[in-house]
Amino acid sequence: MIDSSTFFERYKHAAQTRDKEAMIALYRRDTELFDMWNAYQLRGIDNIRSMVNQWFDSLGDEKLEVDFSDIQLKQDHNVAFAYAFVHFRALDAAGKVLRQMKNRMTLCFVKEGVSWRVIHQHTSIPISTQNMQGIFE
Repeated sequence: MIDSSTFFERYKHAAQTRDKEAMIALYRRDTELFDMWNAYQLRGIDNIRSMVNQWFDSLGDEKLEVDFSDIQLKQDHNVAFAYAFVHFRALDAAGKVLRQMKNRMTLCFVKEGVSWRVIHQHTSIPISTQNMQGIFE
């Protein structure tokens, strides 16, 4: 059985320590990712690697905090999906929040031997009907 905390804790730790290889290891080679930034879709581990490198390298000296909430998990024998809210915060050296956003993440997992890896990830935010801007909370 997949443990919902396993992926989310590993993702959080990899992001907060900027461990690129640990982050990339969460995904299958044939992963497809629907992200919010710069690319409509990313297909394959090489594109995931490029996105992770760009993300972590763009942070400079900032500290990154990641928190998940309202995690829901459903699974069968070899397939699982989860969804949650994720809150990202960039902090300066003194711990002051420089910017933050909360978004939604849906993940599909496939079991490979004893491991579960992401085959699809979809990240989104709601859009305001008033001004057509993203609601980052």
